[in-house]
Amino acid sequence: MSLLNRLRQSALEATPAIRKVGLWMAAHPLHAISLTADEIADQARASQSAVNRFATHAGFAGFVELRAALAAELQDAQEPIAKLRQQAEVQSSHPLASAQSGLLQAAGELDLQVLEQCAQRLLQARHVYTIGLGMSHYFAGFAASAFMPYVQDATHLSEGGGTEQILRRMSRLGKGDVVLAITVPRYSMDIVTLARFARERGATVVALTDAASSPLVGAADKVLLAPARHSVLSHSYVSVQAVIEALLERVVRLNPQAAAITTKLIDTVLMKLAQKILTGSIVAMALGAVTPAMAGKVLDGVKQRDQLVCGVHTGRAGFAQADGNGKWSGLDVDFCRAVAAAVLGDANKVKFVPTSGQTRITALQSGEIDVLARNTTFNFTRDTSLGLIWTGINFYDGQAFIVKKRPNLKSAKQLDKATVCIDAGTSTERNLQDFARNNKISFKTVVFDNAEGSKQAFASGRCQAYTGDYTALAILRATDLPNPDDYELLPEIISKEPVGPAVRRGDEEWFTIVRWTLQAMQGAEELGLTQENIDAKAKSDDVAIKRFTGNGDDIGKSLGLDKKWAYRIVKQVGNYGESFARNLGEQSPLKLDRGMNRLYTEGGLVYPLPLQ
Repeated sequence: MSLLNRLRQSALEATPAIRKVGLWMAAHPLHAISLTADEIADQARASQSAVNRFATHAGFAGFVELRAALAAELQDAQEPIAKLRQQAEVQSSHPLASAQSGLLQAAGELDLQVLEQCAQRLLQARHVYTIGLGMSHYFAGFAASAFMPYVQDATHLSEGGGTEQILRRMSRLGKGDVVLAITVPRYSMDIVTLARFARERGATVVALTDAASSPLVGAADKVLLAPARHSVLSHSYVSVQAVIEALLERVVRLNPQAAAITTKLIDTVLMKLAQKILTGSIVAMALGAVTPAMAGKVLDGVKQRDQLVCGVHTGRAGFAQADGNGKWSGLDVDFCRAVAAAVLGDANKVKFVPTSGQTRITALQSGEIDVLARNTTFNFTRDTSLGLIWTGINFYDGQAFIVKKRPNLKSAKQLDKATVCIDAGTSTERNLQDFARNNKISFKTVVFDNAEGSKQAFASGRCQAYTGDYTALAILRATDLPNPDDYELLPEIISKEPVGPAVRRGDEEWFTIVRWTLQAMQGAEELGLTQENIDAKAKSDDVAIKRFTGNGDDIGKSLGLDKKWAYRIVKQVGNYGESFARNLGEQSPLKLDRGMNRLYTEGGLVYPLPLQ
């Protein structure tokens, strides 16, 4: 076993306190050999003692010995890589420089022993299945197609239908099957969950991911790494395809008879057809490499099915919640209905898809939903690296802490070494880490797959604090916790959480419609237009009101909509203030103050763009 694999295995078998040290060193070996223990501790967000403890856990006398052994192995491993670099050196300014760098990174991390073992597993498998979501969806399809002639029943399980369909197709998984699961940053937690399910069913899971710290590693029997940092993109995908091809090569070498039969077949009977298929595949791959999943005319699809598919929260009072009859209500629900009113003429033509913190992004990336309206923070990383784009802000919030009241507990800064519950798949954990580092304190975090798990753990006393959006915690205190007076929200707001609806990149027409739906709701409040008075005010001579209600300039034309699109939003759903009042404000059981969510004319941050 190579030292890198030894480090990865040791990390997976270690306690949580030192595991992150091992995972970081395995993922960044070239950096690790040049850093001190203090510097590695800082990078891994651990203590210096944790670095030394991990070295001992991995079988070394101390960190210095571990670093020396790692440096020696990397020197040996880099010799063939150096030759490759010399043979195919590309200037850093060249468009293919990042691709070359990705291949070199993958070559340096590829464990040939594990590659051989994976190839043997594929050949011995009863069935071979591939899964991936987002950009990884394309590579799962490529892998299934490439393996098909050489292994038994190679099938791309994630071909259309989203996560639910994948799970249905996996229902017959069992012992003897192999699942190749693929995910790279940003990781799909759905793929991690599906991989765990496959292992529970007795199948062998081969993970193809970018780093030992990937969440997919813990759900796999075998791990192939395809690291590829990119100077501009979030990830270079060339390494993923390269590792798939390397695995295919090993399979073919181990099964020469199948390779010979396939080659003869293509060379004789199917030559012309194969040429057409290959040409089409190359074009499709080239387009797929630069085009986000499901980009294109979303509006056409919505109109064709005569229904908007909108992703919302699994259940959060005031934002998105279904009653006993399955009727949805909330601020985000109203926004979905407003889009349907604008596009389809009927606010009721909406299918609501509940999404968790882990599934919301992948649901939008994969095309399972048309728009995501689920308390999702609009930040730099999400807006630039996920293939998504935020259309605006419909709620301003911030991360806070809720605790059970104690006489001397008045600040989150007093929670040093406290156990804190958080939800997985959110920016909450990073904010918490930043707050701890800035205030020189530490937390023991307990991460749950969904908000319900976090709530129950906090209510039962498993966690001393629960952190999340201030509004969500206020709702929790008011509606879900027994004896609300026993709990309090601490004064610190440790983050900015501007949340709003998002759509997939690549379809500017759909983005513009969704953005101006939100602006219409907020602009209507500024104009004083409500459900009750809009018909009367439509007769006004005010130019802005005439334009808004479809009695003046046709502003719907440039959206691909009719003149009455904005009028319908207010008539069928109401303005932003009306929606806030009945779902969160004075007309709701929550009775939350609007605070930052007031119009700018009232001291808030809501500043509608002009519809002109």
